[in-house]
Amino acid sequence: MGYRQIKQLQIMRNYLIILTILVNTFILVAQDTETPNPTYPEVTYPDIDGNQINISKLFKKKELSIVVFAIYHGGSIEQIKAITDSYDELSKKYDLQVIIIAPSNFTSPEKLKKYVSDDCIFLLDEVEKENFKSNLKISKDVPLDRNGSAIYFPQTLFVSKDGTIPLMVGAMGQKLKEHLEELIIDFFKKIE
Repeated sequence: MGYRQIKQLQIMRNYLIILTILVNTFILVAQDTETPNPTYPEVTYPDIDGNQINISKLFKKKELSIVVFAIYHGGSIEQIKAITDSYDELSKKYDLQVIIIAPSNFTSPEKLKKYVSDDCIFLLDEVEKENFKSNLKISKDVPLDRNGSAIYFPQTLFVSKDGTIPLMVGAMGQKLKEHLEELIIDFFKKIE
């Protein structure tokens, strides 16, 4: 190899090093850029008595709204119990409310309601039984598993006053009770 070829290889190596540094910088910047949190759509739900409730107005009442999508089965009931059992203690420390949303024509709201404490807000969402996962009112606007899939039950959303959803948790059952305060602290860190 001649002197000229060695010089060209050194120049190409330097270009390759610079290119590698630039690519790595772009990757780091891209990874550091967070995708914005989804926002809960402006929707109205009936409560168990048939009153129409604008959920956005409910969100404005508290710093944190814990929204649980539930049906009448063991996982949903465990999730509701985990939250409502901790509610009294946590509501003294944090400005929060619990909202339970159940598909009215898929599950018996009355059966599920007995697991919901009086401090919680209980709302209904009318959905088609065959396709209930993809046609809940929220599913039209919010990819609830952050991968674009429809909601599954139980699903718990931590919603801020302005309707943004910085935190979502799937089925945890009674484990949620152990981790609920950690999740609440995480929520408040995310909205700072």
